[in-house]
Amino acid sequence: NERLPDANITSPRYFVVRAKDYEYLARSVMRQRWIVLPMFAAAMNAAFDTSSAVFIFFAVDGDEGGFGGVAKLSSHFMLLQNKDPSRCETPPNEVPE
Repeated sequence: NERLPDANITSPRYFVVRAKDYEYLARSVMRQRWIVLPMFAAAMNAAFDTSSAVFIFFAVDGDEGGFGGVAKLSSHFMLLQNKDPSRCETPPNEVPE
């Protein structure tokens, strides 16, 4: 018996996020935590709920045509608690800082 795909789930979604510098991107990769503005987090969270997968492509500001990497979103973004309310981040993981 093959299962039919859920009619509410769409094809993968893709987002491009620009990091302010290479060091910021490298820290995010090492920690496996991504910080974005709330308006972008809302769009990515909606895509996470309705898409088969969400991929984020990273580039560094000022690096013309430079590709910084790609990540597959594995959870919702959440507001930073007791920190800057103008930013959202993925939940913390077990990677040391």
